[in-house]
Amino acid sequence: MGGGVTEEWLGQTTDADGNITNQGTQVKGPLNVAYWQARPREATMKSQVFDLKMEYAGNGYDFSAQIGDTTSSGGTDFEMVVDDGTGGTPIPGGSYDFTGGGQTWDTNGFDMATYDPGSLTMGTGSNFNRTPKTDDETYAQADIKFDVDWGVIDSVKTGIKYAKHNTTSRKFEYEQDANFDTRISTADIGAGTIDVGAGDYQIAKFDPEALKAWARSSITGEHEDLGSYSEIEEDNYAAYVMANFSGDGIRGNFGVRYAGTNASSTYYVEGKKTSTDADYAEWLPSLNVAFDLADDVIMRASAARVMARPQYVDMYVNPNVLGANDDTPNNQYWVTGNIGLKPFVANQIDLGIEWYFNSDSLVSAALFMKDVKNFVTISEYHATSDEIDFPLPPDEAANGWTVQEKNNGKSALIQGLELQYQQDYGNGFGSVVNYTYTDTETDADTFTDGNPFLSDSSKHSYNLTGYFENELFQVRLAYNWRSEYMLRESGSYGNRLHEDYGSLDLSATWHVTENIDIKLDGNNLLEESSKQFGNNQNPTSYSGFVEGFPLYEYEMARRITLGASFRF
Repeated sequence: MGGGVTEEWLGQTTDADGNITNQGTQVKGPLNVAYWQARPREATMKSQVFDLKMEYAGNGYDFSAQIGDTTSSGGTDFEMVVDDGTGGTPIPGGSYDFTGGGQTWDTNGFDMATYDPGSLTMGTGSNFNRTPKTDDETYAQADIKFDVDWGVIDSVKTGIKYAKHNTTSRKFEYEQDANFDTRISTADIGAGTIDVGAGDYQIAKFDPEALKAWARSSITGEHEDLGSYSEIEEDNYAAYVMANFSGDGIRGNFGVRYAGTNASSTYYVEGKKTSTDADYAEWLPSLNVAFDLADDVIMRASAARVMARPQYVDMYVNPNVLGANDDTPNNQYWVTGNIGLKPFVANQIDLGIEWYFNSDSLVSAALFMKDVKNFVTISEYHATSDEIDFPLPPDEAANGWTVQEKNNGKSALIQGLELQYQQDYGNGFGSVVNYTYTDTETDADTFTDGNPFLSDSSKHSYNLTGYFENELFQVRLAYNWRSEYMLRESGSYGNRLHEDYGSLDLSATWHVTENIDIKLDGNNLLEESSKQFGNNQNPTSYSGFVEGFPLYEYEMARRITLGASFRF
């Protein structure tokens, strides 16, 4: 069926005798079949905020208090899966070529735009569901600032804050009428074609509203998948004290914050509701100083210990099952979070200098260094099907599971340089240029892919902005670019290297009256594409994560939004 197409493999390894020890990943060879699949879904999100703030200025002091509640709900309200249910239609003589960093397909005359499987089959069970989510936080904060005369210290500020946070993620599977025919003819639901993939590719489109109405007609009830139940309850608290100082050519502040969290993750194991608790707290001192070196030159220095709490998606303890009951061999993942994750903590130092060569223009440079610990990593090991109580088909059960658990990894050093040039040309015109160089250092075993550099970190990035502003109009045109960077996710998405990416964006506002604004926003005006490559330094058989494999390519859309606001 391949028509004599040459096969080529990436990441293949052999031993001293020439025997293949790792087959690697095929990057060139014959096409197999045409297979149609879609996932019609509906999603909503709504939120509400109640916030009350009180401020009072007394004799030598200022006091403020704030209480509030934020609530959001939404998620996927309806989701289904449909496919041709036949295993696909052969493509004789077709081939693909992923060498050279791109994806090329040759269907040998097979017209994907007219391929119609004749009927579609709807997935049942976990493929027919809704996944509601909620997030709620109630908070209270009080701050007081005293004017003092303690030498160079002119004021002291202190305060406390408490927040109670709850977030949930659930999954409900729809139950179907036993007599419902899970196949539907495509004869009356055709809706033309739809563009797919990166390139000039089209496939047949079938009416998603008709498919959803057909699927809804089968629903007789629903039941909750307790294995997908995730809930996190947090009590977050903080207290701080800070002093402001100023003298001849010097000013700044210093202080310390104490912040902590008590967290609990609730989930189900074999139908029994279970919870796991954890807590942490950190002392976070800081110092910020500005020196007037000249009338138009300022040097700034800061040192601080800062923290950021881990993401909830990493803290959910309940297992996420990936790759089970599909057609791909040996891709079963058992992925769990960890409520005991520590916050990201960094000791950081910044030193910069700014030259204001006129009242609205400057040139600046800054050096920064951050020693960061508690990066979230994924510990990975193999488990047999007997060790994990989850049903698998016999062929997948023989392969067992790849278990992935979120954990805190080693520390890392982040250091670099920031440069900025801002010029006001007069008559409302101006420009801003920024450049950042970032170097990261960590061990090769910090992450399972063996790459000794951090996620989402580009070595080079820059921003070029031109603007015009007056009483009626504000217009900004900006080009933002960054060099390649790592993306890391658990399960079947794995790790990959995103190639360098730039985007040209526009923002414009017309102040029609004192109360009415019209705003135009354009994102990715040049429709730059996104390419992601496998970047696993460790050999991995039959894996798109092997170094250099072109995993994903997306044609990113240009987005234009027009809006109006009214103030009263």
